[in-house]
Amino acid sequence: MPRKDWQKWLSDSCFVFVERTTCCGKVADFRIVLLVEIAGGLHCATRYDTAHGYAHRDVLRFDGSVLRKEPMLENDFNLAFDAAYADICSNHERHIAAFLATRPE
Repeated sequence: MPRKDWQKWLSDSCFVFVERTTCCGKVADFRIVLLVEIAGGLHCATRYDTAHGYAHRDVLRFDGSVLRKEPMLENDFNLAFDAAYADICSNHERHIAAFLATRPE
């Protein structure tokens, strides 16, 4: 099963890291992570993955803990991968703002 990973910068301070495994041309599993640089350190603002056998988004707190899991409606991992990647690329600012709202004062 071929595994491919890459990253794409979305702004000067954030990028998406992608890891995808395919089998016979179909997505077998994936991880899409939105990383943001704050005060010289990298923080995971949100991530989509298939770690528990289903596609979902982990909404994260600033301390790294999971606030909630949001299951994706797509059962097909190809469709879920495309939807997750598009969401992170299009809505990264909104995801980062929600993440920063959990930062302790």
